[in-house]
Amino acid sequence: MGGRKESTVFGERVLLPAPYAAYINGFLANVLDMDDNYFGMGHPAPAIVPTALSLAESRGLSGIDLISAVVAGYEIATRG
Repeated sequence: MGGRKESTVFGERVLLPAPYAAYINGFLANVLDMDDNYFGMGHPAPAIVPTALSLAESRGLSGIDLISAVVAGYEIATRG
C-alpha cells in the first residue's frame, strides 16, 4: 500500500498510513468483539478508539491528546 508508514496495526509489526491502520484496527476490534456497551447508543468504541490511536501515533501526540480525542469521540457518538 502506498503512503507514509506511520501507524501500527494491532498485533502486527507493520506500519501503514493512518487511515488504513484505523480501518483495519476498527475491523479487528469488531471481529474480536472488543466492544463496550452503552445501552442508549450501542457500542461506539470500535470506531472511536482505533481511529484516535492511529491518528495520535501518526502525529506524535501525547497520551493526554489521545484521551481527549477518545472522550470527544464518545461525546459525539453518544449524543441523542
